Order: sequence, then C-alpha cells, then structure tokens
Amino acid sequence: MGASVWGWAGRHKAATVGIGLVGVLAAIYLAFAGNGYGYYRRIAQAMLGGKLGLPVGTVPAGNLRDFSQYGDTLYYPMGVLPAAILVPAVAGMGVDFPQAVMVLALAAAIASLAYQLARRRSWSERDALWLAAGFLFSSPLAYLILRATVFDAYLAHLVSLACLLSALVEYNGRRRWWLMGMLVGLSAMSRPLTAGAAVFFWLAVTREPLLRAKKIFAFTLPLVCTLSLIAAYNFARFDNPWEAGYTYQLIDPATVQARQLGLISWRHVQRNFTRAFLAGPKLIFAEGSQNIPVFPYITFDGSGMSLLLTFPLLFLFFRTRWRTPDAGASLTAAAAIALPLLMTFAGGDHQFGYRFGFDYLPLLMYALVASRPQLGGFGRALIIVGAMTNAFLTAPALLHWPMSGG
Repeated sequence: MGASVWGWAGRHKAATVGIGLVGVLAAIYLAFAGNGYGYYRRIAQAMLGGKLGLPVGTVPAGNLRDFSQYGDTLYYPMGVLPAAILVPAVAGMGVDFPQAVMVLALAAAIASLAYQLARRRSWSERDALWLAAGFLFSSPLAYLILRATVFDAYLAHLVSLACLLSALVEYNGRRRWWLMGMLVGLSAMSRPLTAGAAVFFWLAVTREPLLRAKKIFAFTLPLVCTLSLIAAYNFARFDNPWEAGYTYQLIDPATVQARQLGLISWRHVQRNFTRAFLAGPKLIFAEGSQNIPVFPYITFDGSGMSLLLTFPLLFLFFRTRWRTPDAGASLTAAAAIALPLLMTFAGGDHQFGYRFGFDYLPLLMYALVASRPQLGGFGRALIIVGAMTNAFLTAPALLHWPMSGG
C-alpha cells in the first residue's frame, strides 16, 4: 500500500505538491477558524428533538437576523440539506461541533470535482490542476470557505456546489441518469433555484441515440421526489408548500423595503445585475473618517461586486468558440438559474463578489471546459491575476484592519 502511494506521488508531482499545500492550509484553517452561532447546527439539534425550528425567546437578539418567525417558532429559511447532513455530527458532538471540519471536506470535494471534470473532458493534468486551483483561489469561493463557519448561508452554497459538480462529473462518466437527477435534487435542497440545472440534463437527453424517454424518466423521478420533500418541509413549517420562509424573515430595514416590492420582481433586476456584473470595490478611509484614504486604499464592497472582477477566468468566454452542444445546453441552464436570481428581493449581502452566482457558476465553468481543448497561457494568467486581486481586496476585512468604508 505504502509503495503504491509513493509510486503515485512520484508520477503526479504537481498533484502531490498541491495536496500537501492544501493540507498545510487546512491545518491552519482548523486552528484559527471560528465556529459562529451555528444556525444549521441548531436546526439539526431541533431535528433530533422532533422539531424543525427553535422556540421564540431561545435565540439571542444578536442572532435573530435571518431567522423567519412564524407563530411562536423561529425557522431558518435556507435549504434544509446542510442541517440534515449535520444531524449525525450534532448527535455525537453536540451543537458545538466544529463546522470547519465540514467546510474543509466540502472545499476538498469541490476542488477534486473541478479537477475530475476537466480531466474527463481530456484536459491535461496540469491544466486540470490549474482549473481546480483557479476555482478555489481565483474566485469568491476562497472567501466563502473562510467565512462559512460564521455565515451559515455560505455553507448552503458549498453543499449545493458540490452536488452540482458531482452531477456534471457523473454526466461525463457513467451517466447514471437516476444519480444525476438525485444530485440536482439534493442541490435544490440546499439552494432551491439550482433545480434549474435540470435544463442542461434534459437538453442532453435529446441528443442521446437510445432510450430517451426511459432516461428522462430516470432523471426526473428522483428530482421530483426531492422537490416534493422541499414542498413538504415548507408545508410543515409555514402551512404552504411554496413558502420557504422569506416572507417572514427577520431582516434589515433596507431589505424589508426591497421585499415590499415583491419576493420575485422585475424591479430587482437592475440592482442585482449591477451587483453581479458591474459593481466595483470601495475606498478605505481612516477609522471614523470619510475623506482620509489609508492603505491599501480599496477593499471589496460587501453588498456585492462584479463576478468579472472577482472571477476573471470568465473573460475566457470572449476567447472561446462555442462548438459543442454541451456548451449551449450548459449556458441555457445557467440562464434558467440566473434570471430568477436577478429578480429576487435578496441581493446576497455580507458577501465577497456575488455569492448567488455560485448557483450557476459550475455550469458556466463547464461550458468553458467543454468548449476548449486546454486552459492556455491566457487562462493561467487570469487565474494568477484573480488570486492576487482577491487576496488584496479581502485582506483588510480578514485581518480586521481598522477602517471606514466609502
């Protein structure tokens, strides 16, 4: 066994170095990561007691934000899957289970899946490693991972992302349609609008030479089952299968005003489109000042910042020829997810970049991988620039530098 491991390491030096580096970073992360209030851990604890929420009055006032109050119970409106995953851990170790362990496992899975996806599309090992590193460090994902022990909404993104990437890897492997349907459904149990990824697989089935109806049924049945579970979960909490809790969510006054325009409305599109694709960083001023700039002069805007700035690998879209049917299907599915997201009252506050973009970024990344034979020097340069830019923009917040934003 030991000889085979060393033999693999000798044949895959780049991967070995990458795994070692990630291991060191993981050890540092486990040592210093906070554990936050743990919304999902507390919902998992409630589930162990046969409940789906927490009694009013049991949550400290400072942690009420983001809960939804219905009657005399507080519910967490985010997808249920992360809480369900945490149930065994909370049963064994209590509500103080170190969430960083789950976050690190998801981060490792996401990086591995991005690598596998590129390799299954015949990318070289080097380019596949670059892509995995780029997705991890040259996108808002790194910040999402670093803060997922504090903001539980980030944990939902990580679970959904791992499920969607797993479905795409399976599509480029054995193509078990029932499994792909289940994975898309599980993603929706974490981030409901990612159910739109089903569009990709339905379009893919139309190109299958045999048994199309059987494959559509095999994919759709587990998807419908998981969506039915979501509806039942909503009904058990809010007496309405379509109500996830956002109508009753305890949020800041500015977001309440946006919600009054409608949970889903065209009137939200301009704001959300700006956050997703146009918004830039903000100036840093001396603490207590609004006119004295201080080093490093700019940082990210927590209300949202362009994905083109925080994930510059997307600029490869302008140098890619869309020759494969998979690319078109992937872009169509991404649009099916992105459009309703742009219409939601919530804009993903407390974020680096535009975190809602992770609901469709796996599909955009797959469109690139499916359409290009390799990453190329320009792609590697974009990854380096993105990693450096993101580190520069997030350092002031992560290091808690005293400052005022402008």
